[in-house]
Amino acid sequence: MHNDVQATLRPTLKSRLRWWLPVLIFTVLLAASLSLLSLSTSHESSQTQEQLITDTLWVKQAIQYQLEHNAESLQLIARDIDAQALPLPAVHARLDAFLRNTREAVSVTYVDTALKPLVSLKREGSGAAGDTSGLPEDEVAVVRAAMEKDRASNQVFFGNPHMAAGGPSMHFYAPVPSAKTGAPAHRGVLVGVFALSRILDENVPWWIAQDHEVALSDLGETVRSTRAVSGPGKNVYTHQTALELAGASLLLRANSLKGAPSWIPNALRGSIALLTGLLVLSLYALWQDIRRRVHAEEMLLDEAAFRKAVGDSVVTGLRARDLSGRVTYVNPAFCRMVGFAEDQLVGKSPPMAYWAPEYTQEYEQRMASVFAGTVSQHAFETVFQRAGGERFPVMIYEAPLRDAHGRQTGWMSSIVDVSEQKQAEENMRTQQERLQNVARLTTMGEIASSMAHELNQPLAAITSYVTGTLNMLRDGKPAGDDIRQILEKANQQAQRAGQVIRRVHDYVRKREPQRAELAVHELVQGCLPLVELQARKSAVHVTRDIAADLPHLLADPVLLEQVLLNLTRNAIEAMAAVPHERRRLLIAARADANDMLRIDVRDYGAGIPEEHHEKLFSAFFTTKSEGMGMGLSICRSIIEAHGGRLWFESLPDGTVFSILLPGIAVVEKAAAE
Repeated sequence: MHNDVQATLRPTLKSRLRWWLPVLIFTVLLAASLSLLSLSTSHESSQTQEQLITDTLWVKQAIQYQLEHNAESLQLIARDIDAQALPLPAVHARLDAFLRNTREAVSVTYVDTALKPLVSLKREGSGAAGDTSGLPEDEVAVVRAAMEKDRASNQVFFGNPHMAAGGPSMHFYAPVPSAKTGAPAHRGVLVGVFALSRILDENVPWWIAQDHEVALSDLGETVRSTRAVSGPGKNVYTHQTALELAGASLLLRANSLKGAPSWIPNALRGSIALLTGLLVLSLYALWQDIRRRVHAEEMLLDEAAFRKAVGDSVVTGLRARDLSGRVTYVNPAFCRMVGFAEDQLVGKSPPMAYWAPEYTQEYEQRMASVFAGTVSQHAFETVFQRAGGERFPVMIYEAPLRDAHGRQTGWMSSIVDVSEQKQAEENMRTQQERLQNVARLTTMGEIASSMAHELNQPLAAITSYVTGTLNMLRDGKPAGDDIRQILEKANQQAQRAGQVIRRVHDYVRKREPQRAELAVHELVQGCLPLVELQARKSAVHVTRDIAADLPHLLADPVLLEQVLLNLTRNAIEAMAAVPHERRRLLIAARADANDMLRIDVRDYGAGIPEEHHEKLFSAFFTTKSEGMGMGLSICRSIIEAHGGRLWFESLPDGTVFSILLPGIAVVEKAAAE
């Protein structure tokens, strides 16, 4: 059976595949999911970056176009000033129209060759200066050089971004040529001031500003102006491009508001991730379950090996049966006990090969009681038959077998061969009887002198009565009523002597224990003559206190007399050293409500030392110089064999030994159960 369990639990290729196949599937699915996630993320990043570049180039073209258009407008005004010889009010009107139509410009100024403002206009609330004092120092020289060039060049140019009173700005310069001979190369310069923030606000549409942070910076990457409607960029997707203008260069930089690609909005990727997570949880649960199962299998193997070792090592026979009575397990001890091999017993149904034919009906009744659940939890005794036909007594203990769910699956029996125990009990009983007989003989030896004195009195009386009768006959006196009275007295004395002799004979002769119905007062009355023999010798006064209507006993009268004689003799000897007036021996008997009889033997002696209490009933323990130490031990054995109890109590003025015996009704009730 153990080998079958091991074969069942041994790992197989199929069981290994059940574990590794999910791992392989999970690995492939995880790799595919990660690859898809990576490709999807890369694709999203690429799309976002491409869109950012496209938007940046669009903004660049819009800004560059608008600035160049503004430059052309100022250049056209500059030419008209020279060609038409516009007076200053006309110039003022033209510049005012330019300022109103150009949202990026915050001011425009017409200066002469000495950089003195001739016409100056500014947008309300712009905070920009209307004179040349706002020009950066590094551009003043550039403006002067431009005005001294040949009038044919007529170049327009932008200045580098700088901080002005109204915020980051850049200047636009349009020289006004002079057509007169001998006049300076230029009559002056139109100076336009453009706010970088207005350039971004006017040329970056809202749909780009919502997704990107757009900034203008110089070549040193110093940010001069920023347009960020929805907040700063995330610095994940960025692009910058150069904005080339005549005389100046700017950097246009776009920073996307989008962060790293998020896979949650993507339903496909989210589903795959969710399924992957569920698969991970399933694999983890499967792994935990496999671990528990492997651990349970290992524990089961260890438990099976342990139980097999226990079953093989015990000397008690073990037998398991299912609910139909079929044998499912036997241990080697049971096989040795009945003489059959394991394969000859396992799987067999009643009747069994080890059943003795004459006990078949008893076996069937017992088995029916067991499987009906009405069998007693106590062991029962029966007889089995060995393979060779030898009968032997066994003691069987039955217990239900239950599975892991508490359901009963059969019965487990523990069988003990009690042959040696029975033989030992028989030998012990024989030895006990011999010890009891020896104790009785010892007791008789101690009371022999008292018995001789007791017999001497009736024999002397008989002799006197016979002698008196003979004298009367010899003297010829009438032998009527007087002779009859004398003979009756002699007969009484003879019966008295015979009773003493018969009691002693019954007490000392070897015989088998015989239990019979016995009255307590008859028991006490029967042993009273021998008790009084010992009491008179020691001047002890014997009293009785026997309650009326006591239940009868079912006992051996001779054995109980032996107990009483032993206890009374010990009580008499215990009072040897006390004054004569205290030498009293009390024999009392009473019953309780449960028909239990109690007999007390009380003395008024010196008592029992406390150090002897625990050893008093031990075999071979005695306080007498010539004692054997077996009296009280035998008395306790006799009382316990009758289903009773013997104990003692130390009193301030003596000791009382108590006997508790069941009445005949209690004995019969116990036997019936």
